Amino acid sequence: MFVGVRATMRVLAAAAAFALACDAAPFAVTTTEEAVSCPNDICELRMSASWELLQLVRSDAIVLARTYHNTASWEELKKDTVTMDLAVCQSNPSKWCFTKGSYTYTMRSSVVSTTGVEVEKHQAARFFQQATFGGTEAEIDAFKTKITNSGVMECIEEMREKHTKDRKFLETVELQIGLKDYDPQKDKRFVGTVRLPNVPRPKLKICLIADAKHQDEAKKNNLDIDVTDLDTLKKFNKDKKVVKKWAKKYSLLLASDTVLKKVPVVVGPILNRIGMFPTVVSHAEPLSKKIEDTRASVKFQLKKVTCLAVAVGNYEMTNDQLKANIMMALNFLASLLKKQWHNLKSVVIKTTMGKPIRIL
Repeated sequence: MFVGVRATMRVLAAAAAFALACDAAPFAVTTTEEAVSCPNDICELRMSASWELLQLVRSDAIVLARTYHNTASWEELKKDTVTMDLAVCQSNPSKWCFTKGSYTYTMRSSVVSTTGVEVEKHQAARFFQQATFGGTEAEIDAFKTKITNSGVMECIEEMREKHTKDRKFLETVELQIGLKDYDPQKDKRFVGTVRLPNVPRPKLKICLIADAKHQDEAKKNNLDIDVTDLDTLKKFNKDKKVVKKWAKKYSLLLASDTVLKKVPVVVGPILNRIGMFPTVVSHAEPLSKKIEDTRASVKFQLKKVTCLAVAVGNYEMTNDQLKANIMMALNFLASLLKKQWHNLKSVVIKTTMGKPIRIL
């Protein structure tokens, strides 16, 4: 009885801490117990359902094994000299069996549900499981900040469920991240670019300041970009307003390696000031590949605030493609941070006109 009360208090404390940390609606844990069936002294255990924790409890109150959230096996817990012979039942591969012995057994089921904020469900389940199993605050915090493939996939599915209205344009799927324990004034500001497995912005508007060879290549391959040259830029007469208005029509500027150094001479320093200085393109690689890599890349740059946002996909991409892009982007961002995953405070995905879905 004492063990059960202590475990319940730990779960309630964990639930309160989770709700406070995430500013989310509290989640509820429903716990029930059922006797384990042991025909012919062979006890049978079913598998856990979604967001369910199952614990095998012996009549002397020792928890012998556990499984959770559709896990395909039971985990045996080492308790002094207690040994078990858990194995897949020969008569039913979907269940696990063990020899009864002189004790009776109970299966304790704990199911996590949220009140009002379904998006937090997978987070609540993982955090609840870790709190129930025990562990230090650091271990619980590390577990809570871990983002899994299954959790991301659930959020993508929920994003689609809440997308009820079709738009007349292709909506972008954006990844929004909030950082913690980062001071832009003191900590080193990072910048990094990563190429995602799938192109998130196939219609990204690009202009190439090209030399004659790149102009011919772009025309021959019918590339979906605008092409200009230095002679056209000279007509701006270094007028800041004119140059800025022209540059802001595009998401990104590229320049042939043979003309890049001449660009600031022709248009002045304004492109650098507005963050639109061209990215160099060499003749060593096909122009079409450079364009595709550019449209598939996202850039993380810490400036004056600790909030970041990048486009990781579009609504026409498959769930697997979105998941691959999101996981790639998050893993790359974590590698840039001083404490890696521990610096992530919040992670949200949303379509251009859709509701935000919280991953973390």
